[in-house]
Amino acid sequence: MFTAACVVATAMPAAAAPAVNSTIDLRTLRVSVVDTDAMDGQEAAMQSSAVARSAWVCEGPVRPAGCDFGDFGAETTQDPAVTASDSLTVPGSWDGLAVAAPDRLSSDVTGTGTTGPTGTNTALLQNFWFDGAGRFTVEVDYSLSASGLDGITFREVYAWAGIIFFGTQGFAQAEEWLAAPASGTAARSGTLSFSRDFQHGDFIQAFIHTHVHTLSPIAAPVPEPATWALMLAGLAGIGVVCRRRT
Repeated sequence: MFTAACVVATAMPAAAAPAVNSTIDLRTLRVSVVDTDAMDGQEAAMQSSAVARSAWVCEGPVRPAGCDFGDFGAETTQDPAVTASDSLTVPGSWDGLAVAAPDRLSSDVTGTGTTGPTGTNTALLQNFWFDGAGRFTVEVDYSLSASGLDGITFREVYAWAGIIFFGTQGFAQAEEWLAAPASGTAARSGTLSFSRDFQHGDFIQAFIHTHVHTLSPIAAPVPEPATWALMLAGLAGIGVVCRRRT
């Protein structure tokens, strides 16, 4: 009876499984142009076209193709009314879900396994052309949440949302990111905003993107000092109880 009691007492609580999400609300997407040169005789104007929405879930050994950074993913649609989605389950490890819908982009990962850095992704690709001289602004609302970082199994539970721009004037981006705290859940929401001046004939390609991933330690896991203290205190207490009962 006493031995069984000691064995039960030494059982460690299970680590919380990570859960991480990045969402961009496309219903809030706002694009505006302001004329900055009233003397050029040409009113600033913009034309745009949505190229595609894509969703892709990556895990190197399971799905190596199409999962490098910058690649479009497994599911892509050019129909503005159609949802592109992709999912992947690694048995006994983790589940990833990517949804690129007309009203939102959403990336999720749950489970005790680690995805690696490519993780779960969605994107909306949109092109813009400009006339005259002006200032171009893009805004869209986002939300991020991340939990399950236990300090032993996982070194990073990470959510990212951003707008990446390529074009005549080079590369730029607006981004927000969130990493899980040492315990509990972190959450953040707000508005991604980007502005850039343009000249007549300029071109911009906007890549609105969500991404989440989980990473485990590269080396053997080393508990944090606070974790070690709790473990040692617990074991010391168990030893006292066992000696007294024997």
